[in-house]
Amino acid sequence: MLFSLLDAMDGIGADADVTFVLTTNRPEALEVALRDRPGRADLEPVIAETEGVTASFVKELLRRAVLHEVRAGAEGDPLPVGDKALAAALRDLQDSRNSLTRSLLGS
Repeated sequence: MLFSLLDAMDGIGADADVTFVLTTNRPEALEVALRDRPGRADLEPVIAETEGVTASFVKELLRRAVLHEVRAGAEGDPLPVGDKALAAALRDLQDSRNSLTRSLLGS
C-alpha cells in the first residue's frame, strides 16, 4: 500500500499547493512502519467535532494548525502537526468571532 501511495505522489512538483490527508477503515492493511509509528496524535476529539464538515473546512483547520506549530517555535523542517495544534486551530474556528468563516467553509 505504501509503495502505491508513493507512486501516485511521484511527479508532483515542489511548487504544487497540495496537501494529502489520508484515512482508512482498515488500519491493519497499512504498512507496520506507518501503522505503529510512535507519536501519533489522538485525533478522536477533533474527529468528533468535525464530523460532516467540508473539505474546505478541513483545509483551513490544517492551515491554522500549521500556523500554531510555527508560532510555537517550530523552525527548520516542518514538524508533523500535533494534537495540541489541531485542538487550538479547531477552537479558533469554533470561536463565535469566526462564524462567517465557518459559514463560508461549510461547517
